Amino acid sequence: MAAKKSYTFYRRLEDHPKHAECMRYSAQNRIHAALVFQAYLDATEVKNWMDVRIHHDTERKFSYLSAKESPAAQQELIFPLTSRETISMQRIKELFSTLPDPAGRAEHPALLTFAIFDSDSTSVYYRVYNGIRPPPEKLILAGKDDAVDGNE
Repeated sequence: MAAKKSYTFYRRLEDHPKHAECMRYSAQNRIHAALVFQAYLDATEVKNWMDVRIHHDTERKFSYLSAKESPAAQQELIFPLTSRETISMQRIKELFSTLPDPAGRAEHPALLTFAIFDSDSTSVYYRVYNGIRPPPEKLILAGKDDAVDGNE
């Protein structure tokens, strides 16, 4: 029988210890701090991801998360953005080349995930790979049912 997850309830989101942590490290940018906290709550409470951690890059003055979608999944880096923000290819390249691999298997990450939030509480996650990668096996198998005229 699986162990039950214990919960601590907070009357206000501002009372959550991770909220205080986000605000402390991103005091100059309250919107970014709120996005990081929203991404943390979404990953832990909605998506039930594992090993969710908040990282603060004081040199570059931004925060991001690392998490695993499942026990067998690789640790991935999650960068929260608003739906109104733009991110350039140069910025993506910089993130790939300067951040450490969360799994510690390589010098830099092979995958970045952008968590994009809108004011209506919509959230969309985009995975961006450093280079060309084949689609996951489950998508390849699912696509075989959609083949036109039986051709693959």
